[in-house]
Amino acid sequence: MRHLIKLTALSAVALMTISGCSTIDSDLIVEPPTITSQLSGSVSRLSVQDKRPHSYLYRHIDRDTQKANAFSALSQPLNEIVKQAFQQSGIVSGQGDLNWYVSVNKAVVEHTETALKYQLDYQLNIRVEAQRMNRSFARTFTGTSTSEGVSNPDEATIEREFKRLLQQVLNDVANDPQLRLMDPRG
Repeated sequence: MRHLIKLTALSAVALMTISGCSTIDSDLIVEPPTITSQLSGSVSRLSVQDKRPHSYLYRHIDRDTQKANAFSALSQPLNEIVKQAFQQSGIVSGQGDLNWYVSVNKAVVEHTETALKYQLDYQLNIRVEAQRMNRSFARTFTGTSTSEGVSNPDEATIEREFKRLLQQVLNDVANDPQLRLMDPRG
């Protein structure tokens, strides 16, 4: 019986050591989310820039040092994912005189963990400037989300949850009537 208890304890310590060393080994794959707009009018020109000071999306924060020790980027640049999402939605037509200048200022998934569970914090900040002739309007859209679980998250979980948050924020952008800069006279 003692031998079984020691073996169980050693197995638990080994499992915690292995799980504490997990990293995402490959680039994350996030497909452009499906966004829908309830508004009329389309964007003639869309420019999307990734203004983040880093290219990674995911970072693992070491629980002891509180410093990031593992990073993973997206398989496709984030500005291209955002641009494709708007183009696939039909919001961008190439017709008219409404221009959108989109800046991705923050997009990160931070992974922290304890001995028994992990936590993922998703943060997204996108600024959109709309211009039509001599008028302009800018607004910043943010989104946050948290998920947690036992052991370690898999890549699919990170990809799915980030795509869901990106979809939510881009839907907010697509359905903001002030970004359409409609003629106030009718």
